[in-house]
Amino acid sequence: MATETPFPSSNGAAQGLPLVKPPSGRFILQLFLIPGLIVAGLVLVFVFGGLSWVGTNTPQGFLTNLDSPNPDIRWRAAHELAQVLRRPESLELASDPDFAMEIALLLRKAHDELNQVEKKAQAELHKTYVAIDGDSKATTAEKDRQKKDADLAAWHKLQRQRDQVLFLIGCLGNFNVPVGVPVLSDIARMNEGTPVESMSLRKRLAVLALANLGNNMNTFFDGKNVKADTKVLNEEQKAVIFEKLAKATSSDDERGAMARYSLAVLKKQLSPAVDKVLAECAKHEDIYLRVDVAFALNFWDGELVEPTLLALAKDTGFGKRIEVPDRN
Repeated sequence: MATETPFPSSNGAAQGLPLVKPPSGRFILQLFLIPGLIVAGLVLVFVFGGLSWVGTNTPQGFLTNLDSPNPDIRWRAAHELAQVLRRPESLELASDPDFAMEIALLLRKAHDELNQVEKKAQAELHKTYVAIDGDSKATTAEKDRQKKDADLAAWHKLQRQRDQVLFLIGCLGNFNVPVGVPVLSDIARMNEGTPVESMSLRKRLAVLALANLGNNMNTFFDGKNVKADTKVLNEEQKAVIFEKLAKATSSDDERGAMARYSLAVLKKQLSPAVDKVLAECAKHEDIYLRVDVAFALNFWDGELVEPTLLALAKDTGFGKRIEVPDRN
């Protein structure tokens, strides 16, 4: 006789499977609505975030971020722009004289501001030195260590601002028009008013930017020694550049001066005079700077190019190896 299996009673529910209850409306809502909202949110972030990202890759987008009151946004924008300008698809962006002039003016402003804050930092550092020297309980070794720590702290305090200037210098070197030559030349020629390490770093990068700018002009504007797959500016694009520069020459400010210089250089009506700047830098005591000068002379013409190269070939290694503090 088969044994009947009794249904569990409510009293014995704890001994068997739990009672199955139908899902509530609230549970179903949580199960489907909340994930749906998350997905919708991600889509909105992608769409609007993507549009925002595209916007920053326009001249106005870059200029907005480069002029932001937030220093982190400024130096990141300068870093991104230095990379974007080097891409083959950025030929027109890197050849836009209006954009290049705005970057040059921003560099001038950022460079002047950096000089001012570095002077202030040097004055504060001097006060710190006096206080350290006045500590009668500290040994000479301890005072030296404290001064070294103070030096590094002062250096790293301005790292973001210094990086922004360095990236903007690199940006001007990545353009295909000589708009940035006057500003880069002034930086390459500077010899006082700021800590020697910071000054040397900017001078070297300015010389390398001049080298890169000369190479870009030879390649993308003049079409010299280009490979078959290299995209260069056509006559129509050059005409647009000339038109923009001609329009800007009417201004009596620095922007107008840059436009007049660039237009005359591109039309072969004026010598760029970069050879004079490099010849001056070739006499500097910074050994590393002179090495960069020798490299940069390969990309510019002028009556001082050959004699400067000959002088550098006979360089005796005079001067100093100015070391820049580590970033970390």
